[in-house]
Amino acid sequence: TFAYGRSKLDQNEIIKVRVSSVYNSIDIPENTTSFKKGTTANVTTYGFDEDNFKTDKWEYNVSPCYSVEKVELLDSSDSTYSITLESKHYLKIGNNITIILKNENRLDSKVIGIDNEKSFRIIGQGVLDVNGVSHVQRKIQKGESTTFSNISDFSTGVDNVYKNNDDDYIVSTPSIPNYNSQPIEVKQRKITFSGTFSGTEFEITPGVEHGYYTGESVYYEARLVSQTFIKDDGSVGTRLVRDTALFADGLYFVKRVDGFTLKFAKSREDIYNDKYLSVNSAVTITDSIIQPYEYFSKTLKPQKLVRKISEPKEQGTKTSTKPGSTGILVNGVEILNYKSKDTIKYGSIQSIDVLSPTNGVDVINVPNLIISDAVGTGATGHVAVSGSLREVRVLDGGFDYLHTPTLKIAGGNGQGAFGTVNMKLINHAPKFFADEASANVSLTDDTIGFSTFHKFRNAEQVQYQTFNEDCVVGLDTSSLYFLSVINNTTVRLHPTQADAISGINTISLTGFGVGKHALQSVNKKSIVSSITVVNGGSGYETKKRTAPTTGINTSSNIITIGNHDYKSGEIIKYSVVGTVAEGLTNNTEYYVTSVNKDSFKLSVVGVSSNKEFFYRTKQYTDINSVGVGTHIFNYPEITATLVGEVGISSVGTQEFKASIQPIVRGEITS
Repeated sequence: TFAYGRSKLDQNEIIKVRVSSVYNSIDIPENTTSFKKGTTANVTTYGFDEDNFKTDKWEYNVSPCYSVEKVELLDSSDSTYSITLESKHYLKIGNNITIILKNENRLDSKVIGIDNEKSFRIIGQGVLDVNGVSHVQRKIQKGESTTFSNISDFSTGVDNVYKNNDDDYIVSTPSIPNYNSQPIEVKQRKITFSGTFSGTEFEITPGVEHGYYTGESVYYEARLVSQTFIKDDGSVGTRLVRDTALFADGLYFVKRVDGFTLKFAKSREDIYNDKYLSVNSAVTITDSIIQPYEYFSKTLKPQKLVRKISEPKEQGTKTSTKPGSTGILVNGVEILNYKSKDTIKYGSIQSIDVLSPTNGVDVINVPNLIISDAVGTGATGHVAVSGSLREVRVLDGGFDYLHTPTLKIAGGNGQGAFGTVNMKLINHAPKFFADEASANVSLTDDTIGFSTFHKFRNAEQVQYQTFNEDCVVGLDTSSLYFLSVINNTTVRLHPTQADAISGINTISLTGFGVGKHALQSVNKKSIVSSITVVNGGSGYETKKRTAPTTGINTSSNIITIGNHDYKSGEIIKYSVVGTVAEGLTNNTEYYVTSVNKDSFKLSVVGVSSNKEFFYRTKQYTDINSVGVGTHIFNYPEITATLVGEVGISSVGTQEFKASIQPIVRGEITS
């Protein structure tokens, strides 16, 4: 079966609604007698029939029609009447009703008082023939609002109440109230303002409080004006365009200067950083609008709610009230609880998520993490970076390598990086002053001295050079000699290598020369010129984590650091700012056994081929005290070294090996 209606917007449009409910069962009253097959019976009600406070207190918005028993005139001055029905009614004060006369004419009226379950008072229909009234029909109540006229299209109150097999009541309602001809007053907080403005401060409501506070999000829009334009066919058309504006239509955040003046920012962070939108030259606007962003492009509409109401059950537990709805009123309006969705967030930082890891970040010299806020203070953290070897820079090429050294990359929990070492040969010719005044030449000891370390090997062959100056008496310009090393700055010369090794037959020096002379090695010296990265490898990381003394558990030997991100089998290095936790050794490496994401244990690193012995056999380091200060954990430092032999002996701590610097780049992981 179909029910028919006409569209309110288009009276020629027919709307059909099909009713398709099917009976599941019929409850026959116990006092029913004398029925037999084929007997006709009246159905009392569709659904359940209850008469209690859970069902009869609702303000149903239905249109029942009641038979009238009698009508009495109460006040002839304003045509107030009392109507008594033949059955119980569900009318409320303020309901609009239709008076159906016996001659089938209809009059509009309103309920102004309820006397009892069958009797009520009406007014507004004019003079009635008390004997000419047949029926009274309740009208469907519609919404009323001074700010949202569209609400009059929607019904109010409760549509219906249902009941399921669990004795739960299900309420169907648009959640729009009707308050006895009192329209719904909804404050949109929309402000329309005009004027001439410049700078960053805008007095939008002179003499009237605007009601906005710092941090609120608003939507700004300029006035729409009509503009004429020439169409392609040459005719004139009109269109709506934005008038002169302070800035583009959109979302902004306000800073309350005072009750009448606001500043506008593109984000809340900009407010804290005092970064506001500015109008450089004076702009005159008309009827620009700001309103709360959550209300932009929204209107008042029915919610079309279906809510289940169950019997309260004592479960013996406390349940936290969440922001949102708590219950429903008898007029169908949903109740929001005392917990607003607006929140103030405060406290300590628990975690930081990396949203955009970027690339090219230095893994060895990680960037500092700076946490700043207008209010909060004291938060610190460490950046974890993972990447690969990109370059090895030669800071010092070393001196006199006997063979090409091998590049070794270690630390950082990475693997696979290697490269080739490129060498070059250079001349080695340290200079000395040959005159008597410099005291570099000793005629007594037959020695030649230098102001710095000469870097000669013992018994090395050299050529004597005078640069066209008078030579030292006893030596010949451009002649070849073998030298014996007296110390780091002094040598003697010999005619043969065997003499130099034995220290005999020293060349006798009998006179001083003139100017600066040199002894040049016959064989050139090999140094490191550059290093080529063949494979950058992967997984080279810096992952610094810190734990206070409360993070050390001496009974279980567990170290607790929230989201430490270390994996079992990795090697990490322990250090401390303060006093070492007894059982651990400062600046020492340990194997990690991850207990969970927030805790781990340590095992000693063994020697040679048995480095993993204690880790594999689950022998954990006993920690006997929590120490003092901050305990620091990180992967071993990433290092690049050259393994190779040089021809000259070290001097003190100087070994004359090349100095290199690994450059490891990657992305921030945590």
